Amino acid sequence: MQYNLFLLAALLGSALAQPAKGSKAYKVPQNPKTLNTHKALPPKPQPEPPVYNPCQSTEVLATKCLGPKDCLYPNPASCGTFIQCVPQDEVGNAKPVVMPCPKGLQWNDGKKWCDYPHLSTCPAKATTKTPANKPVAKPVKRPVKKPVKKKGGKKQGSGGTAQPE
Repeated sequence: MQYNLFLLAALLGSALAQPAKGSKAYKVPQNPKTLNTHKALPPKPQPEPPVYNPCQSTEVLATKCLGPKDCLYPNPASCGTFIQCVPQDEVGNAKPVVMPCPKGLQWNDGKKWCDYPHLSTCPAKATTKTPANKPVAKPVKRPVKKPVKKKGGKKQGSGGTAQPE
């Protein structure tokens, strides 16, 4: 009896899987987000790298970092950025936030703004080695042909034409 039930289930299952005569078979679309969910998991969040913290509680408490030049510091990691301290509490703790300079500019800590590279105070300036002073080659003096005197009192130049004396 078990054998007959198994056979019946197998036959019915394959018959049910086939579309009825005259009907069209449709494939059910599958959501790609639900397929292989073990591969679709979001990546684990990575901790942010530590940021250099120059924020001084005395300045944060005194100025509350409200002035346009308060709580701004150079970033030793990059000349094209600076660090702005954002107050976090009433005790003077502040969070350092790396801020970019506009393209081509570098931080000038004396003026507390982004400036042209030759005016910046960035300690990480790239030094270019100037070439050693080499002596400049002197121009070569070429001998000048002197006119040859011919009979008849006329000079003949290098071009072969006779010239009066």
